[in-house]
Amino acid sequence: MALKHKPSLYTCRAGADINMSHIYLVRHEPDRNLHRFYQMFVTPGIFEEWSLIREWGRIGSPGTVRKDWYETEASAIEAYNKLYKIKLKKGYESLSQKINNE
Repeated sequence: MALKHKPSLYTCRAGADINMSHIYLVRHEPDRNLHRFYQMFVTPGIFEEWSLIREWGRIGSPGTVRKDWYETEASAIEAYNKLYKIKLKKGYESLSQKINNE
């Protein structure tokens, strides 16, 4: 059973189309016994604020969860995109890319 992750096109209130969805990243380095995950998504709060929720840790273990609050949706998305680029540079891959490459 293959897992499929299809990111949906997300339009922020500022009008910009952003490839936005719950993202699950993985990083494997068997020679270093490194098997990590990192997931994040943007969600609205109840008082018109926005949060970026992140979870990370070793695959198969409970992760650490952090929620950062932002005044606007655009600033939360900006933080999301910045972290996403950093994780890709560190060697993380999107689970959907990994499935499609196999």
